[in-house]
Amino acid sequence: MGVRRLLLFSALAAAPGVALGGSGSASVRRCDTAREYQQGLADYQAAKFASAASHFRNLAEAQPKDANVWFLLGQAYSGEGDLKGAEKALARSVKLDPGPVAAHRDLAVAEEKLNQDLKARAELSGLTARQRACSDSCPEAADLKAAIAAVQQALGVVAPTAGLPLHGDYAFG
Repeated sequence: MGVRRLLLFSALAAAPGVALGGSGSASVRRCDTAREYQQGLADYQAAKFASAASHFRNLAEAQPKDANVWFLLGQAYSGEGDLKGAEKALARSVKLDPGPVAAHRDLAVAEEKLNQDLKARAELSGLTARQRACSDSCPEAADLKAAIAAVQQALGVVAPTAGLPLHGDYAFG
């Protein structure tokens, strides 16, 4: 994810003075996107999740179509225990950019924690389909395998092990 963060930082640094404000608001607040990103990331890494969420919310308002910003906001919400906020932010991230495996993984885990098992299983199904299409030959193969394992663990699903009977055809002696 280091490359993604670097790319996000580059994009944010290119537009340091994005205006923020509500619709019809007389006062317009300015957002230094590079500063918000840097402070949000520093707060996240220091486990100051509420502060990180505040910075990433500012970024999401400034750049509402940036999937990376929504992912970071979801991470911060998750860290502070706001699972509903995390689920909403991660769902937005996935909608804007369905590619990142980590966003699907974290969305599924948040959904499971919110007792939305059908949604979590749908994410798991999507990850599994991507892994089958990849068949260990794509650059994200290891990420897919780890994400599937994490979601299965969250759901309490036991993955079948190759070579073992699936229906309990055991001989007892």
